[in-house]
Amino acid sequence: MALSENVITPDGWPTDLAKLLPSGTPSVAVGQTVAIKVKLTSNSLERPGFGVVFKVVSGSATLYGGEGQGPTSGSRYDLTNLDGESRMTLKVNASGSIEVQVQLPQPDPDLDLMNGSTVTLSPNVSITGIP
Repeated sequence: MALSENVITPDGWPTDLAKLLPSGTPSVAVGQTVAIKVKLTSNSLERPGFGVVFKVVSGSATLYGGEGQGPTSGSRYDLTNLDGESRMTLKVNASGSIEVQVQLPQPDPDLDLMNGSTVTLSPNVSITGIP
């Protein structure tokens, strides 16, 4: 929102994206799946209804579930539920390290009439594919 050319972040825009699942860096057999669950909050309050984007940035894996294809090639998104949680399933396609980037994209000020920062899970979700 812009007031007298000053841009402010609207109340309630999420500020934290935390990983709930998987715990640690799991070892998953090739062909098997693992659940990824994250929680989106702002000042410890759950933020429902936001589209969280998941994307495999390294390794060989496929994302399943969520609401559909994300904004970039190979990404998928899922809307946060009433508890601020978003889920995705990852299928391991080959052995080796897999890294999944999870983020809430910055809103488009022209379309959404809002301004916020991209909220990114840090660090990315890591999974090890094993034979």
